[in-house]
Amino acid sequence: MADELTQRLFHLTVADDRPPRYEAEPPAASTAQTPSNTSVDTTLVAPLRKSKKPGAYVVFLGQKAGVYTSWDDCRAQVAGVKHNSYLGYKTTNEAHAAFEAARSRGLTFSFAGVAAAVGQQVTETRLSIDDLVLCTAFIDDETSLAMAPNGHLWYVVFKGAQPGVYRTYHEAMLSTTGLKGASQRSYGGRDAAIGAFKTSLESGDVYKMTRG
Repeated sequence: MADELTQRLFHLTVADDRPPRYEAEPPAASTAQTPSNTSVDTTLVAPLRKSKKPGAYVVFLGQKAGVYTSWDDCRAQVAGVKHNSYLGYKTTNEAHAAFEAARSRGLTFSFAGVAAAVGQQVTETRLSIDDLVLCTAFIDDETSLAMAPNGHLWYVVFKGAQPGVYRTYHEAMLSTTGLKGASQRSYGGRDAAIGAFKTSLESGDVYKMTRG
């Protein structure tokens, strides 16, 4: 089931060459910067910052996806790629495990030499509580477990390519990038995230957005 969901999630096809904004200092572990043209609920969207410097970075979407041991090398791979995604990990081993898990599931992409465009929304389908099982299929998926650093936030996509609850910002971002009106939010715990998503399903506020 998770493999099928991945195919629905990853429909990046890249355009917008405007460079994103970056901070002067590299982000701390568990911090992702993913500029996009997506309209989202930005409340607690980005991962929490930690004071300890990451031991390595994983570039999931960038000039060349892979593992990098310095912020300068990581930044070089995401600068100029608006729809980029990266994350810091405490150790190089954790970073390699996360990258290999993501790559095996088709959640990485190298933009070097590619002129791509993010798919656009064409239809919206309201989901119901009957869709809860499908929408939470990634929660304990091996790939998500490998990608999520310790102490991670939980991410809920209320409107996107695949609404649901996720362990990583990267997965949630893939479901919302390029979709006008997409909505996601982060939560401090699993129960809070699932509870919020169930409530939205019951109230008819969850929509699956089909990309063109």
